[in-house]
Amino acid sequence: MATIQQKQLFVCSDLENLGDLERLKLAIDYLPDEELVLSLEKQRDKGRDKYPVRAVWNSIIAGVVYEHVSIESLRRELLRNAQLRQLCGFDVLSGIESVPTKWAYSRFLRNLMKNSNIIEKMFNTLIDNLKELLPDLGEYLVFDGKGIDSLANGRKKRDILKTQDNRSDSDADWGVKKYRGRSSDGSLWEKDETKVITGFWNAVYNYKGDIFCVCPKTGNMRNMAFGGFEKKRGCLKYRCPAVHYGIECKGKHLCDLGKSIRIPLSENRRIFTPLSRSSYKWKNVYKMRTSVERVNSRLDVSFGFENHFIRGLQKMKVKCGIALCVMLSMAIGRIKEKRKDLMRSLVQSA
Repeated sequence: MATIQQKQLFVCSDLENLGDLERLKLAIDYLPDEELVLSLEKQRDKGRDKYPVRAVWNSIIAGVVYEHVSIESLRRELLRNAQLRQLCGFDVLSGIESVPTKWAYSRFLRNLMKNSNIIEKMFNTLIDNLKELLPDLGEYLVFDGKGIDSLANGRKKRDILKTQDNRSDSDADWGVKKYRGRSSDGSLWEKDETKVITGFWNAVYNYKGDIFCVCPKTGNMRNMAFGGFEKKRGCLKYRCPAVHYGIECKGKHLCDLGKSIRIPLSENRRIFTPLSRSSYKWKNVYKMRTSVERVNSRLDVSFGFENHFIRGLQKMKVKCGIALCVMLSMAIGRIKEKRKDLMRSLVQSA
């Protein structure tokens, strides 16, 4: 936490009755940001200290906690809220003169981007701290991508200008969501494609992990029946639908698949897992991915990334990192303050 070294002797209000500011105090108290603050103070060195690093950093945290979508929105809040200024660590006696200018915030954010590695380290530290409090954390790990809209000039215009303009987003580009990648053997795959399983000319699979056999005579594709995972062999077993379901197959006498086939996990480690994607248990486990959708929703709605004023990929990464760190620190704070029931809440006071 970025602690304020000396408390004010004369204050305009009593900080013991914080009300909604309890949320900010919770985030500040449990955020392991001392290394970051020391690094920022070292960067400033003997420079002008009109706006203390610790106070400005705490105000950035306040901007996340209270869902301010822009620095100007945060500044307006600081200008009207003396109690918030005091909790952040600004000089109370200076009044609104202690609130940093928008240019000061711009310089501060540029310095933050230089310390993105420390912010990532903070995130990892918070995860480790949370694991100690919640031993089952990480039992299921979910990956998901999140596209964040931005504002930018067209690429042609940017190519002509050949200049870095902070008012536009020079890193943004048009995006189309597609599922594609490169397999371990170097071949490319795409979502809607099916691939032939090695060693079986008439057995194919798709990106969902569905296994199909192709009738040698008619060319019809049918789902093969899942037969379980063979741990010792590291293979998934699939049975012929004609044998398993009793379906008539006109090309059965020409088929080389037999009653069943075994597919090694190494065929495509992303698609073939010990828990088969075509099994009922997989469908139940996959429902747990809604948890990551809730995180995406918080980034969009609660933290204001749906309507943001952030320009540049590096700044976006830093802002997202800070938002996630604040969310984790508040969860840790709730647990340690004996309010585990509120650990997911962003709006209720402790």
